[in-house]
Amino acid sequence: MKLEKLELEENKENIIAILNTQQQELFSDVVQANERLFSIGAFENDEWRGGAIAKLYGNTMHLSLLGINIECRHQGVGTALMKKIEQLSIENKCLYLTVNTQDYQAREFYEHFGFEVFGSIKDTPFIGTTKYYLKKKL
Repeated sequence: MKLEKLELEENKENIIAILNTQQQELFSDVVQANERLFSIGAFENDEWRGGAIAKLYGNTMHLSLLGINIECRHQGVGTALMKKIEQLSIENKCLYLTVNTQDYQAREFYEHFGFEVFGSIKDTPFIGTTKYYLKKKL
């Protein structure tokens, strides 16, 4: 066997094809889960204030990225984005909305919206920090 670097898109397509075949074999009675990305920006006076990117897969929406300009925090931008992502999750008949965050980021913010921690890893990605995995049942 020889291991070598492979162009990212080609490798990704090959892996996804294998996983999709396996999924179809195991869950033939389930409609093929399509992956969709959502990108939402928050603007005021045509200036970007923050944004969110979420990925829909199967019955779950995962909030991949959420960022708010520092000077715009505590002004409802994050709340508006979270409400929009949750609305998109419900419209797409998701059972869960998931997110992961670091202890130095926004765990309490997500818990305020009804998320609960279901897992954590200490000392990642840096020694002295904790990564949290959260979910919200919709």
